[in-house]
Amino acid sequence: MVFALEKNTDQTERCYSTAFWSPAMLPFYAKYADYGGGCDETGPALPFLLSGIKEVMIEQELGKNEYHDIAVKRADFDIELFYEAVHENRLFSKDYQGREMMIDFVMVRKDIADDILENFQREEYVGRDEGDCGWNNAYKKVTFAKILEDLPEYIAEFTKGLKVSDNIEDEDLRQALTSIKYMRGMKIMGHKSTNLVNRWVSGDDFRYSSLVRPQEALIELFTAGKIEEAKELLIDHLKARYIDCFMEVTRKNWGPGGHEGSQANEHHGYRVLAEATLRALDRESAENDEYNDEEMSEF
Repeated sequence: MVFALEKNTDQTERCYSTAFWSPAMLPFYAKYADYGGGCDETGPALPFLLSGIKEVMIEQELGKNEYHDIAVKRADFDIELFYEAVHENRLFSKDYQGREMMIDFVMVRKDIADDILENFQREEYVGRDEGDCGWNNAYKKVTFAKILEDLPEYIAEFTKGLKVSDNIEDEDLRQALTSIKYMRGMKIMGHKSTNLVNRWVSGDDFRYSSLVRPQEALIELFTAGKIEEAKELLIDHLKARYIDCFMEVTRKNWGPGGHEGSQANEHHGYRVLAEATLRALDRESAENDEYNDEEMSEF
């Protein structure tokens, strides 16, 4: 999975995983092609992402060093130039105050992402004695698979909002009326809805990059009748949300990958880190058991 990133101009807020870099919440897929790039890209988000970057990018003229100070122009911009411009530190956008923001990306290994999506669980508050875990059994376990079970209902509600009266013939007016319906974002079913998709796509939009807007991409695909493509894109957005939640609870920050050109992993160091982490968690669990802290739920 590949996430485009924008570097934050204000890095004083350290409460979130997006403290330093903000991810675009529609990933695409690629094979690692060595030295920080990718190839064989797939995914419905890719054309929307490239279009979004082209719209806001700061064009660069060819510099004195033709090998590194490459030209970055909208007319020539594609996925290959995206990788090259990032590699040469030549890809930038601007924030609302006109300050430059570097654009980069990070790759997440597919097996790691799949493992997180399959095994990571969250607790959701449902009310005292209404749940199956946590303090006073007030929480229910949520998995990514459980969220996807609510996808058909959410899609039905989302597409229902796209229907504008056939009596309106002006296409610009029809599009404006459609946009108004989704001004509050992707939470379209109300705050009392129990639909998990509706809950997971809402909130925290201010933390994420606006290089590509999932809501606008969905409207375009559904309106064009590309239902399966729209469904795939929505699932990719949910994956991004779920992985970001995982990063929040494990205190990880978004950022570009480091150590470009390193083609091998030294497994010993990873195993030492994993085992040290497990021992630290066991010690914390033992302390919680000693104090009989029922609020520290592990499901």
